[in-house]
Amino acid sequence: MYLRHPLLSSMGVRHGFGLLSPPPMDMKVLTSRQVHGVQVLEAKNVPAKVPADGLWTRAPGEAIGVWTADCLPVLLSSPDGRVVSAIHAGWRGAVRGIVPVAVRTLLTESGFPASLIRAVLGPSAGRCCYQVGGEVWEEVQSLYPGFSGRHSPPGHLDIPGLVLYQLRAAGLRIEHIGTLELCTICHPELFHSHRRQKESREGRSMLNWIQTVS
Repeated sequence: MYLRHPLLSSMGVRHGFGLLSPPPMDMKVLTSRQVHGVQVLEAKNVPAKVPADGLWTRAPGEAIGVWTADCLPVLLSSPDGRVVSAIHAGWRGAVRGIVPVAVRTLLTESGFPASLIRAVLGPSAGRCCYQVGGEVWEEVQSLYPGFSGRHSPPGHLDIPGLVLYQLRAAGLRIEHIGTLELCTICHPELFHSHRRQKESREGRSMLNWIQTVS
């Protein structure tokens, strides 16, 4: 089972969020070792043990992905679907700018302006449930004074909201940004959640992937 978004599906870009079962039989999904950093690398140059929380590819028909279980998966695509990126954004990566790094990489590699880039934000821990300490909010406010997070309960961080703020600041048009507003903590019937499952999580995560057009 996995979720799709019409913004990418309408372009003919194959993708999926929250995959609990193996990917489609005809597909090998390239992933990396995620360390909550801001490194975005070309997939063909990343052996499985190289740390990178973002991958991109221009290889025709190549699929790339990231693993999540409360962190935010973000999929980016050029308007022709020929250059794509997959990003793993926990609070550290999101606050320290991995998504803007990925957008800049996509602009360079695709040659398209930011106004034509597509982005979809997948399921993650929502502002309803994602509690953080005061030091996290201090870092957010120092780096993004224009982001208020005013719709979040006290002591909670809206990671999708912060990433949406970053995408808009990077020049993406609001109609080219899609979201799957499902909280991984609130929906045990759909998603793994490290915060909800705690000691019983057993390292389980979900695969979120995107494939370039052939």
